[in-house]
Amino acid sequence: MAARISDTSQKGAKARDAPSRVQIPRQQPLKIVHGPRYCAMGQRCLGYDSQTGKPQKLHKNSSSDLCEFCQRARLEEAATVDEDKKDEWLPRDEVELESYKRALGIDDLIVLKSSAVEERYRLEENLLVEHCSRQGDFWQAIRGVRERWNISPTIAIPPERPVLNSPLPKSTEMPEEELTKLLRLWIEDLSSIITTILPEEARCTE
Repeated sequence: MAARISDTSQKGAKARDAPSRVQIPRQQPLKIVHGPRYCAMGQRCLGYDSQTGKPQKLHKNSSSDLCEFCQRARLEEAATVDEDKKDEWLPRDEVELESYKRALGIDDLIVLKSSAVEERYRLEENLLVEHCSRQGDFWQAIRGVRERWNISPTIAIPPERPVLNSPLPKSTEMPEEELTKLLRLWIEDLSSIITTILPEEARCTE
């Protein structure tokens, strides 16, 4: 009987010494509530509402920061830019052909190549280089005309329509006979540049 009481008291002591288990309740996962998303273009948004002062609201499943209006406008703008740059990627012959097609409205236009046209292009490029670099016979001829006729060039954007400029005075500023002489000298001076610089086949005979 004494042995049973001793065993019972030992079990009770072990039970008192054992750490108590506390059940911690499980935490429920937090639910993230997203607010409405608006177009990143802000006031520049094509769907901007001036009454609410907010851009177009985005769809819940949209992966873009732009609304559908701004996305469509950006795609159309990119397509327009690509179309404008299309000619820049083409060789010069094809660019010229496309310009003729647009001007004449003929899609199946065929342009025959000519060596004279290539020579003219090459001559124009060379003269332009001499003019811009201020070197060569063409530039010396231009400088001579400017000095003889007291011409001061101006740096500006060329006009849309060609303008006939000459250093000659107006018809009301001098007698007609003297004006005619000056006009003849002016034409002779310009003609001397043409005959000196341009080859014979590149001159206008009309």
